[in-house]
Amino acid sequence: MGYHERLQARIYELEAALAKLQAEYDAARNEIEFIITRTSEYRNDVKPCDEAHEEVFNNFYSRWKIKLSPDELLEFSEKYGEIIISAHCFADTEYPSIEIYDDYRE
Repeated sequence: MGYHERLQARIYELEAALAKLQAEYDAARNEIEFIITRTSEYRNDVKPCDEAHEEVFNNFYSRWKIKLSPDELLEFSEKYGEIIISAHCFADTEYPSIEIYDDYRE
């Protein structure tokens, strides 16, 4: 294989890598990070759903968080049932929240 063929092959590799990175960037850019809670579970030490991960805030307390795209949000609602989405449920964080509404509260 000559120089031009190797160069052209490398260009194709780089274009494919760039397209993959662009797709990953576009997918990540559309995700929203939420604080996640469950109506039936008032304690914060129980994981509210399989997708949640725990994060420490202000080096003092922790909250459960989840990152979802709009399409994943619909799938999440289908999986767990009714959900409540709030812009800022907790005054001490800047994250919106999702509450899995699986019990009565008022």
